[in-house]
Amino acid sequence: MKTQVGIWIDHRKANIVFLSQDREETKQIKSNVEKQLRRPDNSLSKHRFETRMVPTSDRRERGYKGHLANYYKEILSEVRGAESVFIFGPGEAKGELRKHFHEQNLGERIVGLETADKMTKRQLIQKVRNFYVAATPLTDGDQPKFITPCCFFAHIAFAFDAGALATPQATANLLIEINDTALRSGANVKRREVSALTDLQQVELAGEIARFAASDYLKSESEFNNFPVQRFVDFNLTETPTYISIRPQPTRVLPNDSKVWRLAESESDKLRGKPLVPRTREVVHAFLQG
Repeated sequence: MKTQVGIWIDHRKANIVFLSQDREETKQIKSNVEKQLRRPDNSLSKHRFETRMVPTSDRRERGYKGHLANYYKEILSEVRGAESVFIFGPGEAKGELRKHFHEQNLGERIVGLETADKMTKRQLIQKVRNFYVAATPLTDGDQPKFITPCCFFAHIAFAFDAGALATPQATANLLIEINDTALRSGANVKRREVSALTDLQQVELAGEIARFAASDYLKSESEFNNFPVQRFVDFNLTETPTYISIRPQPTRVLPNDSKVWRLAESESDKLRGKPLVPRTREVVHAFLQG
């Protein structure tokens, strides 16, 4: 049975939501890690067997990390049978849990990683449901289908130094279309077959190709060459704009057949407000950053 899982996690507890066709369950796992924090002093331990006089703070840190490792293992054991896992929470625990998934060769099951504050049980369930509704692709029976061409919207800021990005000296708004030819080209570079990729992996690959296409285009534009700092402020999978169906000439076509349109501010505002998958930026950025 296919099960979708959402995990809200911090260092003290994990609230797990299980969703499937015939059930909706929640479970809480506590780390009890606060028990490792009860000796605040940095004095040397004087236990008779600790002949090397290891500082208590060092021993507590090792114990704390070991305790968290067992906590993550317990969570992973609980959700090992899930088809997909969405991890969210306020601090570092979500990233540490993701690392444990990868160490167990289960990293491909993670379909999202987000920052989120504390929530009620009802809010947790609703967030997980909303996440999977937004992430659900068009389907043919039970088989997900990645539909090409797909479009990404990118808003890029330029500045003379990183501290000035809040008030950039220039910006660019781009629409990048990735078709089957571009997707196959990207897969060939990675020595993969598109048919062997999951729907999410195809989205991630398309996002990587689109970002490189945007970067290549920007390098060719002399107006941006004087700015040493650039940042992708927005990068989202978006609905294909109506005017694309009319097929105006793209601003640039890359060798892999990726197409780039330079957008006016009025056009970009429409795209920025209607992303197809709100979480795509986080997924693609996590993928690109390794």
